[in-house]
Amino acid sequence: QPAHNPVAESHEGSKICPPTTDSEIGPDPTDDDAHRRSFDSRLSSLARMERIAVDVHDLPTINAILNTACTLCLSLGYVAIRRQDRQWHRRWMLAAASFSATFLVSYSIYHVQAGSVPYPLHDWTRYVYFAVLLPHIVMAVVTAPFILLVLRFALTGQFHRHAPLARRVWPAWMFVSLSGVVVYLLLYQWAGG
Repeated sequence: QPAHNPVAESHEGSKICPPTTDSEIGPDPTDDDAHRRSFDSRLSSLARMERIAVDVHDLPTINAILNTACTLCLSLGYVAIRRQDRQWHRRWMLAAASFSATFLVSYSIYHVQAGSVPYPLHDWTRYVYFAVLLPHIVMAVVTAPFILLVLRFALTGQFHRHAPLARRVWPAWMFVSLSGVVVYLLLYQWAGG
């Protein structure tokens, strides 16, 4: 009969399985080569993560991608509700809201880090840029609380309040998303800002 081992049993009496492989136990503390390999492996993982890391100057492109994704989701959400497919409408609109919220976080991080980026060209495109940018900013500020209200009405089942407001908010939200992409293209692609 084996000797009783209180360490091998929990307070409830169930057996605790000791680690059985070297990877579960970890490197032998006396094996310098194993420590070096383990350290090299961790260093290699860190280097891979560093390559994935996003630089602050990548954020405008990421923001444009988020706005494009939001526009696509808004379009598909509109098509779904026109077809009376409430389940897909809900999915697409929640995805659009998620992309917009992620955009807002990314946009804020970028402008805290990089500050304001002035439009560098002084030609006819400058007028086009500001003709798109100013309504974009105003509509974004005005529309944001209404987007939250529309979502709240939908998520709480108040569809009699959701639908009439959504008919007004959807075009404004679509404009903000689309104009955000146009602002990006003008400032960062056309003008090289």
